Amino acid sequence: MTSADAQLHTAVTIDGVHLMNQKKTDAFIEALKNERPDLAGLQFAMGDACRLKPEASRQFVAALGGFSHAEARLPSIPSNPLPRKSAEKDNGVEESLLMREYKSQSMEKKIDPSASVATLMQVLGHEDGKARLALVNYLNGLPHADATRAWPSWPFSPRRAKFAPRR
Repeated sequence: MTSADAQLHTAVTIDGVHLMNQKKTDAFIEALKNERPDLAGLQFAMGDACRLKPEASRQFVAALGGFSHAEARLPSIPSNPLPRKSAEKDNGVEESLLMREYKSQSMEKKIDPSASVATLMQVLGHEDGKARLALVNYLNGLPHADATRAWPSWPFSPRRAKFAPRR
């Protein structure tokens, strides 16, 4: 499938989802659950339970804007933005320049830590090991419950290593 075909397929799928959901809230998910036996028994957050409240939405957009601004402020480097060259070590943990700049942006804009976690997990969660390690190091320094919940199952998680039972 060509890139153009994939983009068209995605656009048509999204339009179909919007059309179904205009008729009834969460109609697409309900239809998907009925058509896919592999989804039987799984719980789905639906209705207002799966929608961001207006303030949380504003915070998420602000966190995403802060990340974009942090990326733009760094010198242009090849496509993989992380870990970039490391900044000085803080408490023995290397901090990427991108994450240091994002930290500065989020403090300056007073971005809610929960929104930072959601943004960073969506933007960086799929990256390679070095990028995820930079993300984990950032989350490790973020004193918020969402930061702890975001990555306890990752095998290189510092908190997992600290609190894992001895074998």
